[in-house]
Amino acid sequence: MPAQPSLLSRSASAVDQQPDPPPQLESAPPLPSVSSLPLPGTRRRNRGFSLRTQLFNRQIENTIPSPIELRDTSFALSQPLPPSVESETYDPPEYSPSSPRRANAIQTDISAEASVPAVNDGHGSKHDSYASKIYPLNSTAASARLAHYSARINRPSFYEKFRGTAIDRFYKRISDFVMQRNQIPPSENGRCIPLRLERTRTLIDERTSKPYINNMIVSSIYNRYNAFPLLLFAQFSKLANVYFLVVSILQMVPNFSTTGTYNSFITFMFFTLVSMAREGFDDWQRHRQDASENSKEAFVARLDFDQDGNRAIVWQSVKWLDIKVGDIVKLERNDWVPCDLVVLHANGMGDIAYVETAALDGETNLKSKIALPQLAEMCASDELIAEPDMTADIVVEDPNTDLYNFKGNVTVNGTMYSLTSDNIVYRGCILRNTPRAIGVAVFTGQETKIRMNAIQAPRVKAPRLQYRINRIIIFMVFFVAFISTFCTVMERKWVNRNSTMPWYLPSDDIKLVNLVFGFIIMFNTLIPLSLYVSMEIVKIGQRIMIAWDVDMYYEPTNTKCDPHTSSINEELGQISYVFSDKTGTLTDNVMVFRKISVAGHAWLHDLDVQQDLLDKELESAPKIEDPLQPLERSSSLLPSAFRKVATMESQLSKKQSFLATSGSKRWHSSAYAPSSHQNDSQAHSLTRSTAELLQYFQLKPNSPFSRRAKFFLMAIALCHTCVPDRAEDDAQPDATVVDQADSDIIYQASSPDELALVRAARDLGFVVVDRQFKTVTVRTYPSGFDNTAAVETYEILQTVEFSSTRKRMSIVLKFPDGRICLFCKGADTIIFERLSSAKLAAKKQVEVQRKATIRRQKEASRAISVRESTDYQRRESGGLVSPRQSLTRPSMNLRNKEVLNEFLVSNANPEAIIGDLPRPSVEVPTSPLLAHASSSIADAFGSTSPVVADSVVAENTALTNALLQTLVDESIVLDNEAVFEKTMNHIDEFATEGLRTLVYAHRFLSDEEYRNWEKIYIDATTSLENRTEKIEAAGELVETELELTGATAIEDKLQAGVPEAIDKLRRAGIKLWMLTGDKRETAISIGHSCRLIHDYSTVLVLQSDDREMVSKMASLVLELELGNVAHCVVVIDGATLAYIEKDMTLMSLFIDLGVKADSVICCRASPSQKALLVSAIRSRVSDAVTLAIGDGANDIAMIQAADVGIGIAGKEGLQAARSSDFSVGQFRFLLKLLLVHGRWNYVRLSKYVLATFYKEFFFYLTQAMFQRFAMYSGISLYESVSLTMYNTLFTSLPVICLGIFLQDLSPETLIAVPELYSTSRLNEHFNLKIFVAWMAVASSQAVLVTFTMIHVYALMYPLDSGLYPPGTLNFAAIIAAIAIKLNFVEMHNRSILCLASITISVGGWFLWTVLLSLVYPFKISLYVVKDAFVHRFGRDLSWWATFLLCAGIPVVFDMALVVLRSAISQSDTDVFQQIEQDSELRARLEQDCELELGQSWKADKRRRKVERQRAVFEADKLAEELEVQEMLRLRGIGSKRASVISSAFQAGEASASVSPFVDESPRQHRRNVSSSSGNWNGKTKKSNVRFSSDI
Repeated sequence: MPAQPSLLSRSASAVDQQPDPPPQLESAPPLPSVSSLPLPGTRRRNRGFSLRTQLFNRQIENTIPSPIELRDTSFALSQPLPPSVESETYDPPEYSPSSPRRANAIQTDISAEASVPAVNDGHGSKHDSYASKIYPLNSTAASARLAHYSARINRPSFYEKFRGTAIDRFYKRISDFVMQRNQIPPSENGRCIPLRLERTRTLIDERTSKPYINNMIVSSIYNRYNAFPLLLFAQFSKLANVYFLVVSILQMVPNFSTTGTYNSFITFMFFTLVSMAREGFDDWQRHRQDASENSKEAFVARLDFDQDGNRAIVWQSVKWLDIKVGDIVKLERNDWVPCDLVVLHANGMGDIAYVETAALDGETNLKSKIALPQLAEMCASDELIAEPDMTADIVVEDPNTDLYNFKGNVTVNGTMYSLTSDNIVYRGCILRNTPRAIGVAVFTGQETKIRMNAIQAPRVKAPRLQYRINRIIIFMVFFVAFISTFCTVMERKWVNRNSTMPWYLPSDDIKLVNLVFGFIIMFNTLIPLSLYVSMEIVKIGQRIMIAWDVDMYYEPTNTKCDPHTSSINEELGQISYVFSDKTGTLTDNVMVFRKISVAGHAWLHDLDVQQDLLDKELESAPKIEDPLQPLERSSSLLPSAFRKVATMESQLSKKQSFLATSGSKRWHSSAYAPSSHQNDSQAHSLTRSTAELLQYFQLKPNSPFSRRAKFFLMAIALCHTCVPDRAEDDAQPDATVVDQADSDIIYQASSPDELALVRAARDLGFVVVDRQFKTVTVRTYPSGFDNTAAVETYEILQTVEFSSTRKRMSIVLKFPDGRICLFCKGADTIIFERLSSAKLAAKKQVEVQRKATIRRQKEASRAISVRESTDYQRRESGGLVSPRQSLTRPSMNLRNKEVLNEFLVSNANPEAIIGDLPRPSVEVPTSPLLAHASSSIADAFGSTSPVVADSVVAENTALTNALLQTLVDESIVLDNEAVFEKTMNHIDEFATEGLRTLVYAHRFLSDEEYRNWEKIYIDATTSLENRTEKIEAAGELVETELELTGATAIEDKLQAGVPEAIDKLRRAGIKLWMLTGDKRETAISIGHSCRLIHDYSTVLVLQSDDREMVSKMASLVLELELGNVAHCVVVIDGATLAYIEKDMTLMSLFIDLGVKADSVICCRASPSQKALLVSAIRSRVSDAVTLAIGDGANDIAMIQAADVGIGIAGKEGLQAARSSDFSVGQFRFLLKLLLVHGRWNYVRLSKYVLATFYKEFFFYLTQAMFQRFAMYSGISLYESVSLTMYNTLFTSLPVICLGIFLQDLSPETLIAVPELYSTSRLNEHFNLKIFVAWMAVASSQAVLVTFTMIHVYALMYPLDSGLYPPGTLNFAAIIAAIAIKLNFVEMHNRSILCLASITISVGGWFLWTVLLSLVYPFKISLYVVKDAFVHRFGRDLSWWATFLLCAGIPVVFDMALVVLRSAISQSDTDVFQQIEQDSELRARLEQDCELELGQSWKADKRRRKVERQRAVFEADKLAEELEVQEMLRLRGIGSKRASVISSAFQAGEASASVSPFVDESPRQHRRNVSSSSGNWNGKTKKSNVRFSSDI
């Protein structure tokens, strides 16, 4: 690599002059007390705090801010902070090795600071400063709030007052016995494990005096001891089962029942056993999954002897469950760790084993584990392990839940050495980048760390709907008692009034008890025994429909949605809180290099995005035999990957001008919605690309910018620990890595961030081809990628590794020319304060933050104004004052296309309403040449004539070069002040986009300086005491006086559709908490990427070492209650959470804050802490339904603690999926699962329960009313055999059909309008009011049917005067009315299944009646059944006429009520049911849900036919457009004018167009098209008309 004196001369001279140590930054002054704050109007100098710690919601002048710590916002720097505010919001960002989120500004002394002016955007008081709306909150208010929480916590509950200590102890013993929980006391000196192969006795756990437990894990709920009691408890937690048991016992008492003795008991026991069997089957599947996990195999060392009697090691393959404490286990590359192992030896580089712990703590970085040197020497080979003197004594701590700390020691040859967390690997980890490692098992089975953090005895989950049903059953029990008492009183009244009893009644008086219980038994089926049995059938049907949903099938991993239980289907429709893991759940475990900032210029690296877009375009574009290749002339300037893109672009250009529109298809940050920020697309179209950077290198290879940028890329290629390796499918096995092509080199890295950086350097022509222990070899292309490459080898002198304390890493190398250079990369705040121009950097940091503060303050003010305006309109219009927006207010006519479009856009993208200020960091100065060159290139690409294209390209070569020159301002490169300002702008922008930022710096060292430092560093690395601290101190000595090299931004790629899914969940009223084991800065960056955190959000970071943490929490709770915070996110780490857990007052305050905040991010959380937060929310908000979703073993406890557990079958294994209630392949499938299936299931089960009680009320109230005509004697209107079949044969199918197939709204509507989910989340489909309304309807219909039957038929002297004909008539009319109501009136999506259900129910009754007439024996009784229907009343026309009248009256009554309700009070569901009938409005709804429903649309044959016709229509349209453009070009008309004429031609002669909701994206092929009304001729017109008619 040639020398670069212009870039490095300053550094060299600085080293030679031996400058003084860098200026020390002033530390923050002590926090003032409240009384010491300046009076309003006074000014005071603030020093030592970051702008990012300020509050954007405070008065600029004359206002004391409230004690809330916020991020990304600030008020006037001249305004002092109270004690609760003057502290850093973020800790200095940890380096992983890339720093994800900008944290704080450099603390520095700014002598004079201008205040930030108040924001005024010209809208008057509507958008006044957000700060003016906040009232100052002092410590008194916070103390009052804390006193309130203390009182609430210390107040004993009713159960605590009632229960005594003895009762608690007894209950705990019983519970521990049933749940198989053993409270084991701690050991005295820890767990002692001898390390030796020859074992004469079984190792004993001194805590239990029994052998250590085996390595079997159990995630199931039931076992042989607790299965029956827990299943029985679950069944009798349903109050209806208790009621049925009591009634069954009463029925078995002699003289109480007239309907049999054991019928109800046998039926009840059968149904109960069926339900228990279904629950047991679900848990049996979990047992099978556990058995699969326990049956995996691992290699364990066994001592053997060869033929000569020599000791030898045999690695025996054993099942995981057979591994015991003290066994020596061998691991190979990519093996899962079967138990907790102390590392004995590793064959990795430097004897280090790298393990992936994503399944344990959620972190994607590989962790390095190293064996104690003394143990590694003893176990270096199998022969050494077999030696008889290979002995040691290991003592470790007792099993516990702490994942981040480990204590132990080992005694080798009489010397004791300590063991730390660096010496142990836990179960759930994966061995990576290490050929082999061995370890000794110290914890097994349920005592491993990962299982200790799981819930040992998971609870039996019961749906919330069950508790509401229990309350309804209590009401029904009282109603049965009331109606039985009423009939008894009326019977006594009749007996007292009539002294002479009829001859056919017994003369003996019936006992009162017998009479009461007789009536109770008669009316007991008002609470149907089939309620839960039919519900189980309904839930199984719902479960099958969820499993069959093709939209939730993830093809890359062949994973479908797999429901593991059907007990809580309806809970999916009532979720209020979602607790999500980060790694593998929200993210895709893939890091991508995305942006770079060097010498004040930012560049976008989106090669992967462009290539994916081109692949999609080429798939749909026809192949071209003679492609135009305008870019291939300069292909030698680009690497192979870019040459491929250029070739594809040129091939595609004949069909459409791809490059002319590529600006709108650039990478887009997921932190913003696609249509938010109006200047976003423009900014991205002006963003420089790295392809242009490479072209600039070739155009000006020796310019100051080119030299500096190349040096930065070289720094990226050198400052890392990645190791290049040969591709597994390499066709030349004898070739070295250096000889391989660039694309064939793969890298092994301990961090995905480093892997992304090294790959990006490779793509940009700085290829790391080899790395040895002391050298690294880089291949570069100084003369172009088609010319000979230069290979240089750099000597690695020393490497100062990254640590959580340092938050940076450094590497010292010797260049081929002999110079010694230090490269350092880390968090921006850490690097900036170590620069030679630290003061200048701090000053620029302040200026940048001031500008960002104004913009964020304005956005927050607008957000509150918009929210207050929406709430005001809602209240004024009488809409719902709830978390969801009222869709039915008079001012919103959603049946209008424009209004519906505005409603959907505004709700999907609130930032579009809030707006923002321009972001200058991504803008490129526009040159007049840009438009000219772009237009000319578009002319060349659009032309079908190669001659025309060649001439245009040749003509514009100079223009293209001139355009490249305008991309870089060389004058900025030499201006340090401008470079700092631009770089900080870029870093702030990168961080706001959710990218993980990292700053590089360098320093050249003299030989003498390096030798002096090397001695200090080597002494530190070989120290036996405080080695880590000494290494860090040695690194500090050399990491000073650095020069800024550049900054990078890495994207932690989210899973497809995650930001959109979170936006829609938010619109549905669901709050999302992100619980991760990753670092705080990483979690915050992902929060920005997935839109949990907005740019204007209030971010409160809680830290246990913050003295004012409590007052901040209390103050923020008060301000949230006042509505003065636009958007609030609380960030807490595991250590702070552990501190809060110790004080129940603080815990209650924190949970209350989390409930009121919009989102919570908990980082560095252990699995047990995740479960704790879920349980705390369930206890605090008892009516809220919680959902936890994760993909790793560290998420199992959280999944089991939540009401609904979702497991993702992802890259971290299947542990979470196996322990979950439902498993899916991607996070975005939550939308279909919750918003569609969840809401459907809740509505279905609500309607099912209402319909079940409705039909019982309807039927048995006719019995009660008939008693008036039977002297309240208890005689039944209906024949007994038919009566027992009422629920089983005749009315079960309509309610089951309703419960399985009801769809009140289409999937497109429910996903496009997530606000509709609130109706199920807020229980608006099933409550006491609705229940009473349904029962009132049933009572009215029972009166109408009964009295119509009696007065129209029974009292009109029919041919058969017995009870059987009127009872049969009533029975038939009720069955018909119920079937029509449930499967026609209440069923929105009527289908052939509904007609079949009605036909089977009504037809089945008449077939049953005919069968009874034929097989019933003849006997004289009140019910003469034999031949009655066939030969007597079945031939009576009056009977049939009365039947039709009795069946029709309830149906007409129901339909009249539906019409009346729609006219008086139309619900949101009614509105969108009407919208769905309009094809144009329905097409607009479908536009917003293609990602979620695209797969089912592909499987729809009718939709595929429509798409084919649409493709023909669009192809014909495009062909004619190209013909017009070509004709105009041949006549010499420019491209812009040609486009105008072409558009006019289409508007005049082809006004038949695609629906205005269809854009140019690939989604257009899956949307409906409006009908055509143009003057297309021939085939085009016919195809268009045919296409529109099919829609």
